[in-house]
Amino acid sequence: MLAGYFAVRQAAEHRATIERIVANRLDAMERLQPPVDLVKVFSRQVPSLMACEMFGILESERDIFERLTGLALNKDANSENILETNEEFRAFMRSVFARKRTQPSDDIFSELVRCGKLTDEELVATAVTLLQAAHAAIARSVAFSVYMLLKERERWNVLRTEPDSIGAIVEELLRFAIAAQLSVRMALENVELGGTVIKAFEAVAISFSAANRDPAVFAEPDRLDLARHEAGRHLTFSFGIHQCLGQHFARLELQIALFRLAQRFPSLRLAVPAEDIPWHTDRDIYAPGRLPVTW
Repeated sequence: MLAGYFAVRQAAEHRATIERIVANRLDAMERLQPPVDLVKVFSRQVPSLMACEMFGILESERDIFERLTGLALNKDANSENILETNEEFRAFMRSVFARKRTQPSDDIFSELVRCGKLTDEELVATAVTLLQAAHAAIARSVAFSVYMLLKERERWNVLRTEPDSIGAIVEELLRFAIAAQLSVRMALENVELGGTVIKAFEAVAISFSAANRDPAVFAEPDRLDLARHEAGRHLTFSFGIHQCLGQHFARLELQIALFRLAQRFPSLRLAVPAEDIPWHTDRDIYAPGRLPVTW
């Protein structure tokens, strides 16, 4: 039902919006006195604003949206915080859909209400999943990618000076700097895998980061190689019917955000030693909790 909203053509039609949002955030960042936390001022803001435009979140609702979706980016959040916030997020989305029924607009959530195929709870569950993915996943990927690029100056220079290579560069970053570490699948029937029988209805935790470092697929898999030809074979967006719905938007947002950041701030660098960057390591996330940068 949702696939048509996230196809390649739909993503391309939003390029101008992404460019505008990125330019505005870079303008705001440029007005600040360095050092700044890139997670706070850029990598969180770009996907948040983009998601609000796509899904019809009002400007007056954006502070609460940012707070609720941003919990996944808070390295100090505990399980109790997450459960409480998820329930608050669901209540917020119920109010959003109540508004869409009386005041529809040209956005994806209004279209979901118009089609009438989902129950109220299905609408809320779908919306929470979409918004958390559209915001938190991309924000983590931008921060992780910038960290990897700034660790070695030559990488940043390649990003800045080779605009025709931005697609390949992002694919390698998606392969290497994957923020979402695990996903869970359930077997529908008995399956033998690697000499082990996974029984029907057993759950299996899958490590995408391990798959993306398979030496049978990628030469020197533990090395970030911005000129890698086979990078596009990564499983960051999963595979088959489980592929990420928003992968085309994610790619485009990453390409524009990273390239424009490098253009605007060619001298950008880490403001603290790389080993002092705080990381998310306690859930299924591996990404910078904060990223102090200067220029």
